[in-house]
Amino acid sequence: MAKYRKQVQVLLSDEQKIHITERAIQAGLTLSEYIRQSATTQEITPVINPYKTVVRKQIVYSPKTQGEVEIVQQLAKIGNNLNQLTRKINTSAKVGESIELVKISAYLYSLESQLTNVLQSIR
Repeated sequence: MAKYRKQVQVLLSDEQKIHITERAIQAGLTLSEYIRQSATTQEITPVINPYKTVVRKQIVYSPKTQGEVEIVQQLAKIGNNLNQLTRKINTSAKVGESIELVKISAYLYSLESQLTNVLQSIR
């Protein structure tokens, strides 16, 4: 990967920035990489990563407020924590390690509390 050392500042209208950002998301690229590619070549090479594409398309096709974007990010973090916990439990069970149910219960309660806070912020 190239080391980028120079910075260029470009002034855009709000509409232009939104348009360029949406096109970068559709291509599966960061805004910086999209601008680099579009400025140096005629062809934009999208990143092939189905998971990221699905997540990014949601942002493009369903306009969200900043608060909604933050809620989605919080939910993703909670889901990630739950997946990590599930993986740890399954791994421990397979290798015969003891599973500390009290700690797991406390952690699940904390996830439930976080989820409740997110849901209350929606209402």
